[in-house]
Amino acid sequence: MTLLILNLSLVLFVFCTRDVVCNTSCPDTWVADRGSCYLFNPDRASNYADARQFCSQHNGHLVVIDDVHENNFLKDFLRRLKPMGWWIGLTDELVEGEWIWYPTKRRPEYEDWVPGEPNSNGGKLDEDCASMYLDRLHVNFQWVDVSCLQTHAPICESEANSDGIIG
Repeated sequence: MTLLILNLSLVLFVFCTRDVVCNTSCPDTWVADRGSCYLFNPDRASNYADARQFCSQHNGHLVVIDDVHENNFLKDFLRRLKPMGWWIGLTDELVEGEWIWYPTKRRPEYEDWVPGEPNSNGGKLDEDCASMYLDRLHVNFQWVDVSCLQTHAPICESEANSDGIIG
């Protein structure tokens, strides 16, 4: 665990000093960008429901991606971490084909689906949760719809205040 925190701290230091001005104050292990704090936990891979609960326990929610700038920030950060799938807060669990951000219940104004997604695997599977995915086919962390029971790591988000307190 100590090695993970040390490695993540090094990634945060390099990321903040080379790529972005980190003017938002966040608690340790959270990453700041434009008024939000993000928690990336590659060692906490779980299903979608457990990922939502994990974020809630850390005073956040699965990330809601509002625009291309936030999406690019996340992609740039994920490229520095373990190549895997990462849960985002987008789901069509309530009504098939109607994608909304959890917990806001808003429809996405910005999207970055892999071409042909979301597709519920051609209608053959229940793929009601969205993930930023990296494998040989999806090399750029674009979004895919997958089964909510798959195992991915959470990206948690919370608004920051000037004291570094999230909530």
